[in-house]
Amino acid sequence: MPKVTITRKHVIVVDTVGENSYKDMTFKDKEGNDYKISNKRVQYFEGKIVAGQAVQLNYAMSSFGKEFIYSAELIKDKLPSPVRVETVPVPGVEIPPQPPKPPPSPAPKPISGQEEGMWWKHKAFSLSYAKDLACHGVIEVKDIYKYAGEMLDWLNKPMV
Repeated sequence: MPKVTITRKHVIVVDTVGENSYKDMTFKDKEGNDYKISNKRVQYFEGKIVAGQAVQLNYAMSSFGKEFIYSAELIKDKLPSPVRVETVPVPGVEIPPQPPKPPPSPAPKPISGQEEGMWWKHKAFSLSYAKDLACHGVIEVKDIYKYAGEMLDWLNKPMV
């Protein structure tokens, strides 16, 4: 087996640990970054990637030139204790009050025939039907728009 060279080391605090559909180990750190360890290498990491623990990830380069997590070490008592940080007000800077937001405008009322959202279908249907009547000699060609308008009025009538 060729000697592996560690390319970089990265310390994280593990937040969640899981497994995807390929049985790869997946985990997130406290900052929300995702990490994945191939299912072929999971056995080397069992017990080392634990939620809530600090872990040092050691990266190496694969033969394909892609960086991968080569090993992991639990870090105990090596992390500094958290420092409490308090907000300090900046002198001389005042935040102006924000104006109230205007109420949302009401939705526009639909125009006649739009209640069902079918007005454009009704218009196309009436014109097509009037054209068919003219093609079969039932009405004259000059009367197509007149009959299409009458049919459209009939289609837009409210049903009782």
